[in-house]
Amino acid sequence: MEDILNIDTQRCRIRQFKQSDVDDLYLILSNPKVMEYIETHFTLEDTKDFLNKNALSYPQRVFALEYKENKKLIGHIIFHEYDEESYEIGFILNSDYWGRGIANEVTKSLINYAKNKNIHSLIIECDKRQLATQKIATNNNFKLISSENLLVYELFL
Repeated sequence: MEDILNIDTQRCRIRQFKQSDVDDLYLILSNPKVMEYIETHFTLEDTKDFLNKNALSYPQRVFALEYKENKKLIGHIIFHEYDEESYEIGFILNSDYWGRGIANEVTKSLINYAKNKNIHSLIIECDKRQLATQKIATNNNFKLISSENLLVYELFL
């Protein structure tokens, strides 16, 4: 998939990252609460490295999530090939925006985008303690396919 992910949801815009996003992204990824079930919270150097390896290189694995109302970077979207037939989707949000339905809104938009791109299936991976992500997966008809280390959900399109 050569084209760049650029999606408007009701409240958000999914777009390419820019180098200038690094400080806003650092504020999110350095928060231990945000990173609790993902990995150790990031230093500024970790954030720069993450941005360069996953967003500012090809193929892109993550995209910026901007809140339209204030044009603020509020997190990032994971969207990349998982295997030959599926793409992984995911999201990391600034904790100030938790509980507003944004991750669910973004998930629905990614499902619609993937259907239009003839992607076979979507995958969501999460820690067993990430109850909000599990709820989003099941509410969007993803089926649990593995629960060994991480929970892995799949949605056939």
